Amino acid sequence: MNEKDKIIKEKSKTKDYINKTSIVLKEKNNFEEVKSLKKKLNKKNKELEKSKKTLNFQINKEKQCEQKISLIINEKNELLEKIHQLELMKLDLKLQKSNDLKEKIQKAEHRINITKKLLDDSKEEIAMLKNIIDGYEKLGFFDFIRNKKPDSVRLYNNKFENK
Repeated sequence: MNEKDKIIKEKSKTKDYINKTSIVLKEKNNFEEVKSLKKKLNKKNKELEKSKKTLNFQINKEKQCEQKISLIINEKNELLEKIHQLELMKLDLKLQKSNDLKEKIQKAEHRINITKKLLDDSKEEIAMLKNIIDGYEKLGFFDFIRNKKPDSVRLYNNKFENK
């Protein structure tokens, strides 16, 4: 082999080496790139997991808040119903007291009317008895002996003794 062939052969080896080195470098670069991408992917996966956890936590928190709101709304509705019932009971009590007072007033008025009638009757009877006494005082001795009675006795007997 001559020198030229040797150079050509060397050149060819060098080209092959450069190509192989280039391929290895490319592969190495690709490997580094893949490695870098895997790291980025792992990082993104971790971020995704963290985001999922945060999302799940927020969803659970939201559910808890909704449950609390639901309980509060139910309690509010129950309290409003109780308030309504108490107001009705209060109105019923006022109505009952009002009816009791009306009944007591009617009984008192009835008692007053009866008492007034009895007083009027008693006054009339007292007045008639006074007239009878005055009539007896005006009778003479002979009228008394003859058992004569004043006219007011006859009126009294007709009015009060026949009752």
